[in-house]
Amino acid sequence: MATWDVTAATDYIRENTLDNEDFIAADDSRKKALLNVAQRTLNEEFPDLAEAGDIDDETVYEFAAVLGAQYNDTMRQRIRGAQDFSIDDFSISFAGGGTTNLSDLIPKEIYDRFGKSKRGVKWTII
Repeated sequence: MATWDVTAATDYIRENTLDNEDFIAADDSRKKALLNVAQRTLNEEFPDLAEAGDIDDETVYEFAAVLGAQYNDTMRQRIRGAQDFSIDDFSISFAGGGTTNLSDLIPKEIYDRFGKSKRGVKWTII
C-alpha cells in the first residue's frame, strides 16, 4: 500500500478534474481509502503497467476522484440496488442498476493514456 500525499492528491484533483466535489469534501482517511482502491483496481486492470511501475500518481488521483463521485452517499444507494429513495421532501430515482465491478468505472481516457482498449469481449449467440 502506498503512502499518499493527500494534499498533493487533493490539489491535483481540484485543478485537473471536473467531478471532484466528493473527493475534495472527504476527510483524509476517506481520501486515502479512495486512493488505495483506485491504485489497487488500476494495478489489477493493467498488471503489465503496474509491474513496470508505469501507473503514475496522477492517473491514480484521477480515478480516485471518479470513485469518490460514484461511491458518495447518494450513488451508494444505487449500487446497493435502490430504485428510488426520499429524504424529507427530496426524492431521487435511479434508472438502471449500478455496477459493482470497479474496473468498469475506469474512464476511457485512462485506457487511452495507456494505449489500451476499454472494450471487452462480447458474445452473441444466435
